[in-house]
Amino acid sequence: MPSRAELVIRANVVGVDPTTYPNDSKLEQKVLWLEKRATTFSGTLGTQTLTSDTTAQSDGDTVKIGAITYTFKTALSETKASSTLTSDATNVAEGDRVTIDGITYTFRATPVSPYDVDIGADAATSLDNLKAAVNDSGTEGTTYGIGTDPHPTVTAEANADTTQEFTAKRFGTYANNFITVESSAHLAFDDTTLGGSSATPGVDAVPYEVLLGAAAADMLDNLKSAINNTAGEGTTYSTGTRAHPQVTATTNTDTTQVVQAIDYSVTNADITTTDPVDTGGHMSWGAGNLASGVAKVTAVSAASSARVSGDKNV
Repeated sequence: MPSRAELVIRANVVGVDPTTYPNDSKLEQKVLWLEKRATTFSGTLGTQTLTSDTTAQSDGDTVKIGAITYTFKTALSETKASSTLTSDATNVAEGDRVTIDGITYTFRATPVSPYDVDIGADAATSLDNLKAAVNDSGTEGTTYGIGTDPHPTVTAEANADTTQEFTAKRFGTYANNFITVESSAHLAFDDTTLGGSSATPGVDAVPYEVLLGAAAADMLDNLKSAINNTAGEGTTYSTGTRAHPQVTATTNTDTTQVVQAIDYSVTNADITTTDPVDTGGHMSWGAGNLASGVAKVTAVSAASSARVSGDKNV
């Protein structure tokens, strides 16, 4: 049986006063009876349009829809912790080790065990092999030992003849304390931790940030993605941003973005659109609330609103 709270909601839709039915079973029977005989009149979802004059906003400018404020940024606040391993251009020796967040890679002339890394013909090749081992992107049994898995928390990124960058897989401060250490006389990390002060510390995401992009059109595209929580989280809008609970972003052009209510039952006044807070006045809403919304109505015929036994309603 549905919960009492659910029955109350359904009863209100079909015009039944749930307080007159203290018994949940009888209330459910009444609601089911009326739902089968109900007629729904289509409503219209409220909309409003945000318009840009083609000039991009400035860093820190905002747009508010309902209770959600979107902040435009030239760069998202979130970053991933990273550190660089540097070689002095002299090749590593047998048994030299590199440890990153609990996983130790051991350089070997012939890789045998998991996380062994082949010593290349020169220092640059050894770094290439280490990168392949961390990402599990090389040939197991040749580039590194059989049984080596991708590192669970970091990836090996930018690589040069004497440098190899390691980056956390996720944004935020959580990875700043990952231990990074080496036992080779020819290798050195920026810091003893992945996000140490001499490396690049990770920064936590700030939800509802939107990347400005190169032009106003890009900014509106990114805002649409943020409102709908579609592709681009962590790239064009910040990690942790969730789909707006009251509206979706629909029609989009180079200068306009339409937002539309999700629920027919809300009134236009239920969702405010606050004029953007910007430094140059380059954006504006058509009005301070959604407009043109008409609630969807569920009606029940008088003949169906009660069952009759003799002269009594039941």
